[in-house]
Amino acid sequence: MTRTPVPPASKPDKSAGDLSSARKPLWTAIILAGQRPEGDPMAEYCNVRYKALIPIHGQTMLERVTRTLMASPHIGRIVVMAQSPDDLKAGLASDLAGHESIAFVPSNDGIATSIHGVIGSDIAPWPVLVTTADNALLTRAILDGFSRGTAVRMLRSAWSNAGPCSPPIPTPAAPG
Repeated sequence: MTRTPVPPASKPDKSAGDLSSARKPLWTAIILAGQRPEGDPMAEYCNVRYKALIPIHGQTMLERVTRTLMASPHIGRIVVMAQSPDDLKAGLASDLAGHESIAFVPSNDGIATSIHGVIGSDIAPWPVLVTTADNALLTRAILDGFSRGTAVRMLRSAWSNAGPCSPPIPTPAAPG
């Protein structure tokens, strides 16, 4: 499979929001929508080519995640990343497939390499949130908590009780 090169990430001075204002910058959400080379058993069972296009209550998992992100006042841009982004775009509702704040980009070899290729660039300006297309339980409340730093505080609390091998969790910046 031939991969389209993704431009290298720029310095972390690009933001999805306006840093000159007193408001916090809006987040860029990267949705990982690729799949393993051998395919996905759930996609096969649901008779779709890509796991991200499995329907749940009338909309695909990718649509559910995308609509949840779009409903959040904290998200300013969405990047859908997959091996075949045009196929996923074609499988979405037209209001999402043609939305100006959603970009569809090809992934590289591996998740980390793919994310590194776009994070902090014009495609995916800082700050960045990474989720997956099969995160169909994502809610606006989860995104609100993430934006407020609730998730980081919960992890820090859990890891502080886990013992000396726990990785340190950085302290989030004070709300602006």
